[in-house]
Amino acid sequence: MTQKDLLYIKTIADEGSISQAAKKLFVSQPSLSQSVRRIEDSLGVPLFKRTPKGLSLTPEGSAYIRMASRILSIYDAFEEEIRNQHELKTGTVCVGATPHRGPLLLPEFLARFHLRYPHVTVDVMERPAMELEDLLLEGKIDLALMRIPKTVEQSKSLTYRGLLRDSFLILLKPDHPAAVHASAPSPDSGEYPVLDPKWLAGENFLLPAPGMRLRDTVTDILKKAGIGEPKSDYSSIYMETLAYLAAAGQGVAIIPTRYFKNVRPAPPLCYSIPEEYGAFWDVCLVALKDAGLSRAAAAFCEEFSRYLGVQPEKEELY
Repeated sequence: MTQKDLLYIKTIADEGSISQAAKKLFVSQPSLSQSVRRIEDSLGVPLFKRTPKGLSLTPEGSAYIRMASRILSIYDAFEEEIRNQHELKTGTVCVGATPHRGPLLLPEFLARFHLRYPHVTVDVMERPAMELEDLLLEGKIDLALMRIPKTVEQSKSLTYRGLLRDSFLILLKPDHPAAVHASAPSPDSGEYPVLDPKWLAGENFLLPAPGMRLRDTVTDILKKAGIGEPKSDYSSIYMETLAYLAAAGQGVAIIPTRYFKNVRPAPPLCYSIPEEYGAFWDVCLVALKDAGLSRAAAAFCEEFSRYLGVQPEKEELY
């Protein structure tokens, strides 16, 4: 039975006449009569009986109408929900973010997003990057705010929109002797002097905790500088902690610029890393490829891109 079948029978019951029902449904009377016979034949029972006052329901017809009313009500509610989601009168988007990146980028944006879409709920799930990829592939989150996928195989199942490039900084205590090797800021390095990491050989490094992608990035930079396995007496999942320790002279830290921006009130000396080291990472919004985004998730992508100064129409995510 289709939604049309249910509506036909219910309308006939409401009108008490096939001719009146046909007018209300904008179909011909013979066509509606054929539909009734087809439905009754498929059920094996009559739904209507003729009386001097018109058509009335058989007991089976009454049962059919009770069922039809419930199902049509569900159809109506579903269609209303779809309309509301399309118009963003309701909706939910589940966004995954790493415990570090979420607090840096989301709080102010979420306040703005809620002002524009007050009826859309944003659920933020904080997990390590590798777990976020799995959650995307399992369809448990709509979007993830993270770096590129961890493997080529998974990247074929994911699509991502570049949002921003975050360069890495070397953080030293204010009187560190390596500072004499720094050169003046370049157009590429921005506000910070440039220091080649090769001058840090033998130093104690304050590293991100084992298992973090950031740690792999930092050790890759040091390998390019000719520093093998770096000496490290301390590691942490918290970038701010590493920055404060560097300022206190407990070692050298290499962290993304945005994490350093939160360090107050006593920042260490900061140095950009020469361009040839490729010391940066690109932050992206990642989604499951070919799955399609809900209206709410698409709105989140568009608004978040604008918030970070990215032109949404120039990027592809869905």
